[in-house]
Amino acid sequence: GFELTLRLQREDGETSPPTWPAELMQGLARYVFTSGNVLCPGDHVSWHVPLDNGDSRIQHMLMVEDAQLTPVASSCGITHFVQILGVCQEELKA
Repeated sequence: GFELTLRLQREDGETSPPTWPAELMQGLARYVFTSGNVLCPGDHVSWHVPLDNGDSRIQHMLMVEDAQLTPVASSCGITHFVQILGVCQEELKA
């Protein structure tokens, strides 16, 4: 199996975490559940709207292996950690 991770830099003056990352991850989880597809390192997901629901140019996601979290083995199998990396159109084409 896999678990999604996402890291954000705290903005100046930010006192509480933003809610959009949880909403984004819920949308991805809904896609995985309804389609039966899995998200693997190397995958690309076009969201077609800013990931933060604002005016950001970041509308695409690359799935990468989370370099800080190693896979975890349990009685249910191995869980891999897949990090969401937000990119804009120009970065996606590069």
